[in-house]
Amino acid sequence: MKLLLDQNMGIKLVDNIADVYPDSKHVSTLKLNGTSDKEIWQYAVDHNLVLVSTDVEFFNFSILSNAYSKTIYLQGEVVTSNKMEWVLRINEDVIQQFVNDTSSNCLTIKI
Repeated sequence: MKLLLDQNMGIKLVDNIADVYPDSKHVSTLKLNGTSDKEIWQYAVDHNLVLVSTDVEFFNFSILSNAYSKTIYLQGEVVTSNKMEWVLRINEDVIQQFVNDTSSNCLTIKI
């Protein structure tokens, strides 16, 4: 499973989770920094990536769009890179089940 980490997440997170989520990408390495949320969303759709973000806008896209992209919305007040890494690691099984579930396209994880 390949994740696409949004620009509000640290780029080093990709390397930190590579053992669990290999071949994951960060928007900045794809030259998507500064692009609209809609363009990032469309990139995830076009490349079959699971979008991970703390931005509620992506949650809204996943609910309202006809396009199909899996989205993981990390919801919380203070979301540090260490906390994001920990959450992605401890929820690996839940995330894998979500990715395999064709009836759902958004997973909210409260942190």
